[in-house]
Amino acid sequence: PSCERKMVEIEVPSRRGEEIVDVCSSCRLVWFDQTEYEALPKATETAVLQVQGDVLLVDEPKSESEDWLGSLLHLPIAEKRPALRRAPLATILVAVAIVVVSIAAWIFGGGALVGELGFVPARWKETFGLTMLSSFFLHADVLHLYGNLFFFLIVGPSAEDYLGRGKFLAFLLLSTIAGGVAHILVDPSSTVPCVGASGGISGVLAFYALKFPRARFYAFQFGLFPRIMPAIVVFAFWIAWQGFFLYLQLRGEIDVSAAAHLGGVAVGVVFWVVYRRS
Repeated sequence: PSCERKMVEIEVPSRRGEEIVDVCSSCRLVWFDQTEYEALPKATETAVLQVQGDVLLVDEPKSESEDWLGSLLHLPIAEKRPALRRAPLATILVAVAIVVVSIAAWIFGGGALVGELGFVPARWKETFGLTMLSSFFLHADVLHLYGNLFFFLIVGPSAEDYLGRGKFLAFLLLSTIAGGVAHILVDPSSTVPCVGASGGISGVLAFYALKFPRARFYAFQFGLFPRIMPAIVVFAFWIAWQGFFLYLQLRGEIDVSAAAHLGGVAVGVVFWVVYRRS
């Protein structure tokens, strides 16, 4: 009612399941029709809804188990995230596939399967680059798998919701390929199999941080940084770490491929530039 721009419909949690409310991204206001506001949970159950662009950020309380787990591993936990308009089916299916393939490889394949399906820069032509994709679903151990899925399930749903399932899957594929190409460019003679979904997930992480920079996280609980941080700040610290790891990778001092992470990030930035105004 305050400007000429059309409002957009956003689904938010309510006592009736999901409530569709109207949001003006220019005025940064939410319009509630009759009975809609009353249907929303009380402030003690779900905190304030905040307009950011054409989405709502929902500040939801976290369970004690989430706080304990994130604190133990020093991983960021989403405190305020964009409200979803649809179920993140693509994110869930990819996550399930990663878990199933990784566990099956540990049980039935052992190290031999990692050697066959892991991405080896020195031999990528032998498989026509297909191991860039197969290695996405393999992980070295439980901690490696958990770390990748932790970030993917935080940032994946919002990215999928914004891009749509088809574009999101294409985005994830391109980020994974870019990560493999970057790994080849940095270490073309390496014969060490590279596994993990982190190249593709890094692209999603970059897109999320740039699209939703004010989404808030509990992060870096070392007493050195604020407990609550915007997504863009968390991402900036992460990029700085990747730059340091890339230096170590070039010196041959670590086996982690920071180059693959940064290759995925490059695709995430490109997608943000292309689709940020769509």
